[in-house]
Amino acid sequence: MPHRFQISRDSQALYITLNTKNRLPVFRKDEIRKVVCEAIDEARKSAGFLLFAYVIMIDHLHVITDQPKPISEVLRVLKGITARRVIDYLKEQNYSASLAKLQHEVRDRNYRYSLWQTEKNVYPIFSEGLFMQKVNYIHNNPVRAGMVERAIDYRCSSARIWQRCPLDDEPLLMDIDRIDWRSSLRKGGATSAKPTQATKPMRSSLVASRSAVQGEDSDPLLGRYKFDKLRICDKTAAKIE
Repeated sequence: MPHRFQISRDSQALYITLNTKNRLPVFRKDEIRKVVCEAIDEARKSAGFLLFAYVIMIDHLHVITDQPKPISEVLRVLKGITARRVIDYLKEQNYSASLAKLQHEVRDRNYRYSLWQTEKNVYPIFSEGLFMQKVNYIHNNPVRAGMVERAIDYRCSSARIWQRCPLDDEPLLMDIDRIDWRSSLRKGGATSAKPTQATKPMRSSLVASRSAVQGEDSDPLLGRYKFDKLRICDKTAAKIE
């Protein structure tokens, strides 16, 4: 039976931020964000952590996980797998200009490229109130950046899952149904603070607009770009308390 997770000082969640090298806008293109989503899922299975919330911005990402292993091990697997998959993708697409921006002097094990900055931005979460603050902060990142009007309109985010209106093809599923809430308010389910993955996906009510990057085959670190905007869910998404 899958284990349950209860947020407490003895069982902390992790709020993790990964910034790209020199804050380069590596994740501008839909295709690369998809690669990152698949890599995060691969890391989740490899390290055995639960994933509760995420967003992928153009030059950084946020995730909230549990802590089944030491923080250093969770970071090693998460950063290592995502970096390998993104760099492999850039090589496959022959994006030499982007690779050049990520290149560094050859280090141990012949590493030639760095996707992530070396700092360790990990914040422990030990209460349900703090947990929900971080969830809302993550989901509102694209709104604050002016990329979308509503959090649920940004594709590479867990906002729709938390609002109970997931797409048929969500880029990344969450483990929020594995949280054992202590708060009676959240146990009730009326606040949408405890949605489950079993919720039937809703189809988009409005057509999604494709992001436009100067030519579909353009190098991801070159040229101008526009952001993906999804208009979904007829209801207005409220902030989860």
